[in-house]
Amino acid sequence: IDLQEQDGFCALWERILSMTKKRSRTAEPRHFFTPAEIEKYTKTFHMVARMNADGDPDKIDLQELQFLVRELGMNIERDRLKTIMKTVDADNSGLIDLDEFLVLLAKIYELPYRTITPRTAAREGWSVASLRNMGYESGHIAELKAFPANDLIEA
Repeated sequence: IDLQEQDGFCALWERILSMTKKRSRTAEPRHFFTPAEIEKYTKTFHMVARMNADGDPDKIDLQELQFLVRELGMNIERDRLKTIMKTVDADNSGLIDLDEFLVLLAKIYELPYRTITPRTAAREGWSVASLRNMGYESGHIAELKAFPANDLIEA
């Protein structure tokens, strides 16, 4: 095989891999819930977090989480809830914040990722960088004319 041909093939192969590579997704609440749903669950979370015993108005512990899920009409065993809580507790503090709570709810409800189109993202206030992280190319985003040109260049 000619070295020039081999280099061309390698370059082409790398390009194909980069185009098909799946981007890793960090779970964010808005991947699962609409803005209205997030607002609803946020109010419920803050109602409980403000009353918590540890004094942190932005986080809840397992006992408070149990109360919250019961308020939402679910009956989940403490051990199962503790296991789910550990999967979303990013800093392993034993407390979860609002975003972790929302991702936990998505796991409990077994919600799939929502389909977020560039149009939906623009309407909901997502950034160009977030769309790119979800795998959208600049061309698809630019077609909407919903984002400033500078955002398309900088992201």
